[in-house]
Amino acid sequence: MFFLISNKAKLRKDVWTGRYTCPNCKQSADFHLYELRQYTGMFYIPIASVTRKRMSVCSRCDAAYDVPKAEYRATKKEQLRKLSAGQFPDEVILADCDPKQTKIGWSIFGLILASFFLILGLVSLVSILADQEFGVASMALFMIGLGALHAWFFLHDLIPALQKKKQYRQVMARRQF
Repeated sequence: MFFLISNKAKLRKDVWTGRYTCPNCKQSADFHLYELRQYTGMFYIPIASVTRKRMSVCSRCDAAYDVPKAEYRATKKEQLRKLSAGQFPDEVILADCDPKQTKIGWSIFGLILASFFLILGLVSLVSILADQEFGVASMALFMIGLGALHAWFFLHDLIPALQKKKQYRQVMARRQF
């Protein structure tokens, strides 16, 4: 059987953390949390996250500073709470939450593809169980698992993108009055 194994790196800008003086460029700059993930996939579908690096990045000089996992999660949680409460500066929301920059369309396409795998796997499993051919049930379970995994990867990106899009619309509505 032929398998196509792929490796892919994905850098995701998570959330604005504040305006600080950068130790590298000595300028006051906005800092954002970033997450770098390296995936291994099969047939260009991400299967497993191999490595994950979390960092805070200066917007002026692009200097990156490693952030421990616990601190990253706590900061991200707090900042997302502030974002949903509308406590971010409007300039940051307009720059970071622009719907044209978020990849909502690709996430929705990915969810449709994942749904296809889930439905195909479930239909196959039902027909296999009806025929009592349990030997090939593992393929149906593989399709269900692949669909669920694919859905998780795309939902992981879609939910924060929808939050940012909502905040962007609220800022634009406030500015029109």
